[in-house]
Amino acid sequence: MMERDRRALIAGGVVLLGTVLAGSVPSLRARMQQAQERTRTRVETARGASAALAGASATRDSLRLALTEFVALAPKLVGGHTQSEAAATLISLINGVASRAALRVRRAESLADSGTGPIRPVRVRADLEGDIAGITQFLRDMEGRTPVLTIPSIAMTALEPSGPGGTETLRLEVTIGGWFVGGSETP
Repeated sequence: MMERDRRALIAGGVVLLGTVLAGSVPSLRARMQQAQERTRTRVETARGASAALAGASATRDSLRLALTEFVALAPKLVGGHTQSEAAATLISLINGVASRAALRVRRAESLADSGTGPIRPVRVRADLEGDIAGITQFLRDMEGRTPVLTIPSIAMTALEPSGPGGTETLRLEVTIGGWFVGGSETP
């Protein structure tokens, strides 16, 4: 093989090698960038998981505190897991307090409420009759009760200016509300 042939062969090999390298270098760079991006994403995910695990004990403590407060709230709520059960419990409570206060319950009915969430409102409208002493005792007993109740609306009218024994008969129209732990309305 002559020197000239040898140089032509080397030059051809260099050109061929250059062409191959020139075509593969960009794809090699792209693959390296993809690998670096995957590595960066995995490192960020690992950092996020590490931070989440570090906050797990704080989350458990927060949940424990919330559950403790929720359990402490239970005696202050009206019994029942549905709107109907809670309204029945509240009506029964109103009847008992009215009976002890010597009031006559003319009507007690549940008012619709569309509250959602784990703790829901319940309201009852009641019409009672009796004297001022009985109404005062009823309101005092309802105010200091457990479960905690609210009286968002109250109206009083005189039925008889002077009843037997010199006392007036009064009608008390009252809306009484409370809260209950709501479940599903369907059995």
